[in-house]
Amino acid sequence: MDPKVAIEDQFSKLHPSFPESIRIGIVGGGPSGLSAAYALARLGKVYDLGGQVLAASSAPIIFHLAKETGSALEELDSHKLAIINPSNGEYQDIKVADDYVSVMSLTLEIQEKVKNSGRIGVHGVSDIAPELAPEYLECHGLKSVPKSVAYGYTASGYGFVQDMPYAYLHEFTRTSMAGKIRRFRDGYTSLWQKIAQSLPLKLCCNTEVLTLRRNSDGVTVNVKNLNGVETLVFDKIIISGSFPLKYGRTYRSLPSTCTDCEPEVMDTSDLEKELFSKVETNDYYTTVLKINGLDHFPVGFYYFNEYMEDPSTIGHPVAIQKFYADTNIFLLWSYGNSTDIKGPAVTKLAIKTVESMGGEVQKVVLQRRFKYFPHVSSQAMKDGFYEKLESELQGSRNTYYVGGLMAFELTERNSSYAMALICKNFANNSDLPMFPYTKSLFPLRTECQEMDPKELGELPGVHFPNLPTLDGYLRQWGTHPITQDRTLYTWINEEGAPVGQRTYAEQHLNASCIAHKLLTSQKPVIKPGDKVLLVYVPGLDFIDAFFGCLRARVIPVPVLPPDPMQRSGQALTKIENIAKSCSIVAILSTVAYHSAVRAGTLKNFISLTGKSGKSSARWPNLPWLHTDTWVKNSKNLALNGLDDQCEEAQPGDICFLQFTSGSTGDAKGVMITHGGLIHNVKLMRSRYRSTSRTVLVSWLPQYHDMGLIGGLFTSLVSGGSAILFSPMTFIKKPLLWLETMSKYQATHSAGPNFAFELVIRRLESDGLAENCVFVSCAFGERKPIIVDWQGKVCCGYTQQENEDIDIRIVDPETCEELQDDGKEGEIWFSSPSAGIGYWGREELSQNTFKNKLRNHPGRYYTKTGDLGRIIDGKLFITGRIKDLIIVAGRNIYSADVEKTVETSSELLRPGCCAVIGVPEEILSAKGISMPDGSDQVGLVVIAEVRDGKPVGKDVIEKIRTRVVEEHGVGVASVKLVKPRTISKTTSGKIKRFECIKQFTDESLNLVPQGPQTLLKKTLLRSYTTGTCGEGNTPRPRLVRRTLAASKRISKNDIVEFLKGLVSEQTGIPINNISVTDNLTSYGIDSIGVVKATQKLSDFLGTPVAAIDVFTATNILELANFSEDLLSKIQPQPSSNPTNVPEAETFSTELVEEVSTSKRFGIHLLQVIALVYISIMLASPAYISINAFLSFIPSFSISVDGIPWSNYLVSLALAPIAWILCIAVTCICISLFGNSFLRPNYALSSEISLYSMDFVKWWALYKVQEISSKVLAVHLRGTVFLKYWFEMLGARIGSSVLLDTVDITDPSLVSIGDEAVIAEGVLVQSHEVKSRILSLRAIKIGKSSSIGPYAVIQKGSVIEEGAEVQALQKVEGGQPVLKSAKLNNVDKNAEVPSFYHFIGIYLVSFLSSLAAAITYFMYIWFSKKSPSFLHFSFVCICGAFHWIPFTIIAYATMFSDVPSNPITFAISFAGAYLLHGLVLIALSSAFSNLLIMSGIKQNQYRTWLKQQVTISCHLRFAKLLSGTGAFCIYLRLLGAKIGKHCSIRAINPISKPELMTIGDGVHLGDFSKIITGFYSSNGYTSGKVEVRHNSVVGSQSLILPGSIVQKNVILGALSVAPMNSILQEGGVYIGSQSQPVIRNTMNNSDKNIEEMGTECKENANNLATTLHKKVSDKVTLTRTWYQSFSVLFIQPLMQTFLPYFVVGLSVFAPLDLIVHQKNATNLSLHWFFPMVWVLSGTLAALACVIAKRVLVGKNKSGEKVPIWSTRITMDSTWQAVRTLVGDFFMDMTNGSYFLVLYMKLMGADVETDHEVYVDSNGALLNPEMVKIERGGCVGKEALLFGHIYEGEEGGMVKFGDIKIGEDGFVGSRAVAMPGVQLENEGNLGALSLAMKEEIIRSR
Repeated sequence: MDPKVAIEDQFSKLHPSFPESIRIGIVGGGPSGLSAAYALARLGKVYDLGGQVLAASSAPIIFHLAKETGSALEELDSHKLAIINPSNGEYQDIKVADDYVSVMSLTLEIQEKVKNSGRIGVHGVSDIAPELAPEYLECHGLKSVPKSVAYGYTASGYGFVQDMPYAYLHEFTRTSMAGKIRRFRDGYTSLWQKIAQSLPLKLCCNTEVLTLRRNSDGVTVNVKNLNGVETLVFDKIIISGSFPLKYGRTYRSLPSTCTDCEPEVMDTSDLEKELFSKVETNDYYTTVLKINGLDHFPVGFYYFNEYMEDPSTIGHPVAIQKFYADTNIFLLWSYGNSTDIKGPAVTKLAIKTVESMGGEVQKVVLQRRFKYFPHVSSQAMKDGFYEKLESELQGSRNTYYVGGLMAFELTERNSSYAMALICKNFANNSDLPMFPYTKSLFPLRTECQEMDPKELGELPGVHFPNLPTLDGYLRQWGTHPITQDRTLYTWINEEGAPVGQRTYAEQHLNASCIAHKLLTSQKPVIKPGDKVLLVYVPGLDFIDAFFGCLRARVIPVPVLPPDPMQRSGQALTKIENIAKSCSIVAILSTVAYHSAVRAGTLKNFISLTGKSGKSSARWPNLPWLHTDTWVKNSKNLALNGLDDQCEEAQPGDICFLQFTSGSTGDAKGVMITHGGLIHNVKLMRSRYRSTSRTVLVSWLPQYHDMGLIGGLFTSLVSGGSAILFSPMTFIKKPLLWLETMSKYQATHSAGPNFAFELVIRRLESDGLAENCVFVSCAFGERKPIIVDWQGKVCCGYTQQENEDIDIRIVDPETCEELQDDGKEGEIWFSSPSAGIGYWGREELSQNTFKNKLRNHPGRYYTKTGDLGRIIDGKLFITGRIKDLIIVAGRNIYSADVEKTVETSSELLRPGCCAVIGVPEEILSAKGISMPDGSDQVGLVVIAEVRDGKPVGKDVIEKIRTRVVEEHGVGVASVKLVKPRTISKTTSGKIKRFECIKQFTDESLNLVPQGPQTLLKKTLLRSYTTGTCGEGNTPRPRLVRRTLAASKRISKNDIVEFLKGLVSEQTGIPINNISVTDNLTSYGIDSIGVVKATQKLSDFLGTPVAAIDVFTATNILELANFSEDLLSKIQPQPSSNPTNVPEAETFSTELVEEVSTSKRFGIHLLQVIALVYISIMLASPAYISINAFLSFIPSFSISVDGIPWSNYLVSLALAPIAWILCIAVTCICISLFGNSFLRPNYALSSEISLYSMDFVKWWALYKVQEISSKVLAVHLRGTVFLKYWFEMLGARIGSSVLLDTVDITDPSLVSIGDEAVIAEGVLVQSHEVKSRILSLRAIKIGKSSSIGPYAVIQKGSVIEEGAEVQALQKVEGGQPVLKSAKLNNVDKNAEVPSFYHFIGIYLVSFLSSLAAAITYFMYIWFSKKSPSFLHFSFVCICGAFHWIPFTIIAYATMFSDVPSNPITFAISFAGAYLLHGLVLIALSSAFSNLLIMSGIKQNQYRTWLKQQVTISCHLRFAKLLSGTGAFCIYLRLLGAKIGKHCSIRAINPISKPELMTIGDGVHLGDFSKIITGFYSSNGYTSGKVEVRHNSVVGSQSLILPGSIVQKNVILGALSVAPMNSILQEGGVYIGSQSQPVIRNTMNNSDKNIEEMGTECKENANNLATTLHKKVSDKVTLTRTWYQSFSVLFIQPLMQTFLPYFVVGLSVFAPLDLIVHQKNATNLSLHWFFPMVWVLSGTLAALACVIAKRVLVGKNKSGEKVPIWSTRITMDSTWQAVRTLVGDFFMDMTNGSYFLVLYMKLMGADVETDHEVYVDSNGALLNPEMVKIERGGCVGKEALLFGHIYEGEEGGMVKFGDIKIGEDGFVGSRAVAMPGVQLENEGNLGALSLAMKEEIIRSR
């Protein structure tokens, strides 16, 4: 057997060489005998054997048997291998690996020769290495046998190496090189016992073979067993016993040991005597001793080299083994000679050896003797022993030998040889078998559950009547006193709860009611015999309508209900065709469904997508009748006498029409009669033994025959009951099927194959893999599942002349029955259950349903169109008759050839190939020559190529060659067509006859001539020089083709998506999934796709009817349906791309050249998108401000008479207007953002940056991001934030706590009940990489918890109850573990929503109050009179605060602007500065008041204080970053801040009073201090202390309870875990619970040495970078003038100057809009967007100028003191940049304009190429940044061109950052100075690139 080929595959290609009647016996039940029996069973045989089981080692064959029998294996622990001195017990290790390596090349060389020889067993190597081992190795360059090999060989019982031919050592060596050793958990014997018990044969245990006599006719074996002596007769015999070896001798013994005196068992021939007399066997002993004194020996094998190398010492132990460390049991291995050295002598020598080693033998536990390893001498091998054995002895006298002599004495060799012998002598590998045969599908699975179906019996007083119609049974049971009140049908929902029921009486009355309404209908008039469509979603309404039709004798036509909201689709097209073909008079349905159809029709009527070139299917213009309304109204009416109108139907009358799928032509309606239907139901009742006690469970589709007849009618006719539920409910919850059967004690249920597979898979996924589902097959006779030689599964057993159903195999050409067993032909059947014809197609009906056979007069047979055969009364279906092509007299199956074609080249699309037979005259007319021997028909191949794949002549030649090689026929023509153009049915099957027509008419959509170019985004080899120097070779601008760019590509994407779903469910790699006609033959079904129906709806971006998906049977059917669904909304495909010379590529990804005009067009679209974003953000503010102005007079009147009442009203209403703005903005984005901008997310799961879809997505992404950052941020921690994101499209469960607004693409986010998402979490469903936007949904499970500032990336699935730690990232498919409970947890009750509303109001009110105070301070200083209008403006500005909203308020409320822009800018900046200072004072006072207050709800107090802090921080305090004023601000809030601290852009602190910062502490940019956060355990809080001179790196996180001791360095993107202590002088890197640590105090490394090289380098790098002299002196000490500057001058500059710059930029646009307001009557809101964009652009240009003026250009490597004027100017500019970003530029992130902005500020960015930057963090030091083409920077990523170095006084060092071509920096990643991303380098999300680190491509 070939070890590289699966055993299953090797047997699948073999056929038996002998008929099934042959009798074969096997003597000996060891591994060889049992393996031979197994191989025979695989070939379909059943034989006798007997004997005892032995075992040896493990290998591929054994592993296969173990897997098939379910035998558990376990890996052995590593053992010591050593040489031991028997005189003193000293041992030394042996170099095993080196020894085996020394012979490895020789072993492989020999094995290659054996493989090519075609021989099996030792025979294969006997001619190659027959020489003695030392002699052979010396000839091959080795002085001796390596010790490990020699000692291992001898110790294993194979004799001394100097005596053995090297052929045996080779067999031993190649097994010993196998690797890890495993053993069977229950011992080797357990394996053979399981095989023996499982094989389908008679096992003769405890049986002694007395005699064995052979002749030319057969073999006679006399055996003795418990029943006495018995004679067995066989045709062939296989001997694996040892009795033929009696003629041999014992190894190293005297000749007198020959056993000729033993009685003859087998009549031995002279040849057998000659050969077996040359065989020697080893006398081998294992002795188990209990020894004291050797406890110091480790577990292992110890070789006695003194006895190993000297055969004269035979009897002494050659090895000793200690198995277990905790025992004193040892095993010794020894040889005897069967004469003077036997058991006692061996034991004595073993004890003597132990004593000489210092041990004491307490007990001899056990000794066993083996006649082991039959072998021959070197000379015998050279004389051709094995050649004679294999060529002359094997098979002579009907005898075959297996065992260690032939195979080498190893279990693996024995098994392998035995199976190979069977395959060689009992089988053949020809294409066709010598005779038809069958075999058991599971040869080792013969045991089945022994049980007889329980006889249910009838209910008391119930007797089954023999009635002619279905309606007759409904009348019978509906009026029967015992059954009428019993429940007939129960409909359950997804939770398993009943939602509808029908008793027999109710069903009877409902049928009568509907029948009455039908027959008395006037519009339309309906008569018996008329046909009506039944269009119902699954439910009891369908059943009512169906039985009503039967009672009225109206013919129902059940159809698939289309999605009512879709314009067309397969189901609607089919309904339209059915209505036309059979004169439908009305449509029966429900009010709800009809209403949905009307709404869908209206939607499609007004939809712009209706302007498509294709015609759409329409609902038939027929009246709709609502049967559910009839039934509902009938409950109030008397229905007595209704049945009198309805006559009883006759058996020959048509009952209903069942329409086919149309896979081989147009859909045809099969006429089912009442008699045929009731016969079929009665037959099933009889077969399945149904009675009135039957409880049936069914989820099968009601419009399908399996669900309709098998699910609904069987229970009714039997008088039983049925529990029903929707197919989609089953798909979503497969285990509900089992639960329902258990709950209702079901007696019957049925389902297709995939349903059982789905249940099993779900059990496995739930950890219930050991459970099994017992399935009773329809055979019902405990017979095994049978397959034929082609692997076709038996479909059932046939009975000749059966009155119920008679099946015949007929020649389709002659229409004559094929009498021979196993002959293939068309399957015909005759049964009263058959249909009587196709409606309206008499000729076709006659040809299909009215066929006769000469030998069976009086019977009509129905043609099935299926090919099949009958073998021994077993029916096999082999294919379709229409798939058969006869070429040169040979039957060629299209499906078989198509499989060959599809696998011939990877450029062809699987499942998209048609092989057709074309007449010679057509081929000749086209100038196509016929292949030799093709006769009158030639094969033509039509195959689709993959999207964009280049196609050359070599592909066509491969197809021709493969077809000839595998099928022996030539191909006349090969036509390669474009993707998705081959003709298929609605179910995804190839329309071969349509392909013939297209080939004849030359209407195939052929691929264009000439190569198509696939170009990659980066290095292209020069067409002239063959080289590519960086920046020298001209390179076209490239971008991947948008998946949504054409319908063709969209469908391919759909197919790939569906394949991914199938892969997800089945575990099959995507690359191995083929889309084929016959899913069963490829092992692929639709279950994975069907199970993911909801995902498919999200993927398409439009609802998909659940029932459409359920009925799909394969990937192509779903893809076709999806394509039809999307055909009206996708743009038409463009013309073929221009051919470009083929270039050397480094990727196969599809890209295309981008023209300058297209680039310009995309940039223009981004400008329009910016305006549209501005409209969506400005309009709500405008509406809210106008509402505020409208309400003020009304409220002022109500409080008239109160001093300053109107001022108070204005102050009170301003926060209300702000809250209104939040609500209106959310609604506006939902209506005008999601509806118009949201792409079909997963349909466009990969979108080019240069596409309309990207611009739409980007606009929606930005408007959601900006609105969340400005408005929704104030809803954090409240239920209103949940509502906000739900309005934006997220699916969020109940009791979810959201404390973050960083949720991108909400429509792709699903959050389960009671989940908690903490502060700063980024939930990002997209990623832009290599110029492609990719989108994948995120699911956060129920009760899960996401820690602060974690990043959840696209495609992530966080399971229920899982917890993501702080500052961790989760990628798609990454497991998330549950964390421990937290300390310091506040779990107060949930705060009522009203309190949250009041809190939101108070936050805004504080800002309005601060503005009011500011205004009155201005009035007081300026000595001016107050103005109510001005006051109202100030209040509204204070509430809204955002500069764009301030502009809108000003333009709305005033008609003039100051004439001097400088004056305006100074006023603007001064107002914001003063407001900020007052706001800080009010916020600190309010926070301290909350701390001292007695508010009982501690959680609410914490939340409210946090909201006040957030508001103050975002509106003003963040501009103070890095100044002494910021420290003062924190102190006002309650924090304890030391002297000379540098606190950069940190987060808002929720509980500042819990924070303590020591002297000289540096908190890096964007570092986070968390004093409290939300989790699934509640609100967790704790003190945070950072002591003197410590440094906290950028983006690092300090969690509650942490203490950072003095002189600690916490690296960038690192975490100080909760309740942790970072030891003094330590360097901590990492975001895990135990970061890398280096101690700078004493040079000791706590756990850095346990880390990898990269971690060590990072730690050392950071420690070196931030090294400082450890002392108590404050590192960041400032001079008095530096302190003055930091405390006063720098804060003033960082607040006043940014607002001044923005005010100056706003002036001109604001003046323009006010002027237009005064000069025209146009509404202001039309101007706001343009003014915003214009002023924002001016502000950006002003920021660029400020950069050049304030900062200039920093140089790489330059160092600057942290308190220097340059750093002060840089911080001032950073504040300007921050404010400009807040005002406008943040809105441009991810667009071309941000890249241009960077370029203007000094960044080296390729603006002519595709660069994507979605973070203002790339602008920290723009002149230090270089981004090459294709570079991508993710959301909130930080590119630090500077780094803080902790020298005395504090220094800042600058360094360049380079992102190479297609380099990628993920979201929130941090790149430090000197970092270089090589071309295609990848710095993942939340990753850190240390100083001067090089990120290489993967």
